[in-house]
Amino acid sequence: MMGKTERLFFLTAVTVMLAFLMISLISLKVEHWAKEAVDAAIPAAVTWPVFVDYDYAFELVRTHEEGDWLLEDYAEVEVLRNAYGEVLYKKPTGEVFTLRYLKNTENFVIIE
Repeated sequence: MMGKTERLFFLTAVTVMLAFLMISLISLKVEHWAKEAVDAAIPAAVTWPVFVDYDYAFELVRTHEEGDWLLEDYAEVEVLRNAYGEVLYKKPTGEVFTLRYLKNTENFVIIE
């Protein structure tokens, strides 16, 4: 038979082991919840919203002169912007427009 001291030691050891088991199970569950929360939050923070809209812009290709005329060639480009208005990608559409200015004036004529 166990004495009073041995019984007390045994119950204390069992109680400590059960406490460690409960703490480890709780910490695993909390770690799992935290991992799920991070896994769900990171893609939402990183990818939302990456692609918003295509926009069209004109880029100056070259400037040259013909007699009394100043000519500026502009190429149309399709621009992909993110939610913050930053340019992510530019794709030329192949269309080029020419602006013809009479020198020393601000009047112009569009020639396609």
